[in-house]
Parts: sequence; C-alpha cells; structure tokens
Amino acid sequence: MVHNRVMRYLLVLFVLAALGGCGDPPLPGAEALEELSVRTARSEVLNALHQGPREPSDGVLEGHRLDRYFVDGGWAEVLWLEPPEDAEMGADPRTSLNPVIFWYEGLDGWGWDHFDERAAEWGLRVPEASQPEPEPTEEEDPSAQPRGITI
Repeated sequence: MVHNRVMRYLLVLFVLAALGGCGDPPLPGAEALEELSVRTARSEVLNALHQGPREPSDGVLEGHRLDRYFVDGGWAEVLWLEPPEDAEMGADPRTSLNPVIFWYEGLDGWGWDHFDERAAEWGLRVPEASQPEPEPTEEEDPSAQPRGITI
C-alpha cells in the first residue's frame, strides 16, 4: 500500500516535471540579447542580432520594423525582432515579436515586461499584425476591365 502511494507520488512529480519543460518558445533574438547589457551601443546590438525578413524601406532596420518616438527631448526606438524567414510568425505579437528598446542610441532593454513599463511611461504602441493585401477581383482590377466604350 505504501509502495503504491510512493509510485503515484513519483508519477505525479514526473508528469509535472515533463510539463514544466513545455512552454512558449523563446522570443526572437532572446539568446543574443541575454549576452548584452543595458547601454550597449545600438550598432553592437544590431551586429549581435539576426537579419529580419523585411525588405529595406523607411521604418525598417536590419530587416525588422522600427518605431521611433520623441520622448523627453530624445529619441526612443523600438526594434521589433521577428522570427527568421524560415520560422513561422504567429498572430499574437506577444508570442512572435521581441521588442528591443533603444534610448539615445544605447540599449534600454528588451522583452515584453520592459516594453510594458516603457509603454506606460512613454506611450509606446504595439504594432498591429500585418495582414497580406488581398488579391484584387476582376471587378476591382482595372487591367481586367475593357477600355473605352462598348456599343
């Protein structure tokens, strides 16, 4: 009887330990960011991170979305680290994106806890999930419409 209780107890502990390993995957860039410290120069931080999947344009830095805010006379920037191109991005930004915050060209912090603190203090916003543009239908596609007047 005592043996059965001990076995059940050990089984419960084993199941709990196994479930404890199941969690959300690490956020993009988390491993590289943990090697850095606050106030690390922005250029050094960017060298440590993976290239993002976005094409170069305004509001994109090293392939990741970049939001800029003018706060208390200085620039705060949020670099939204996305998964590498071969990884799938989920619909919830809190499980797919890793916010990296720069203040005066130095690393201020990263991760959602830090972002939430700064968002309350500075008015930062979470980006909306970008949806792909829908394909135009024949009625919306001007190239599919005949040109001129038909009689």
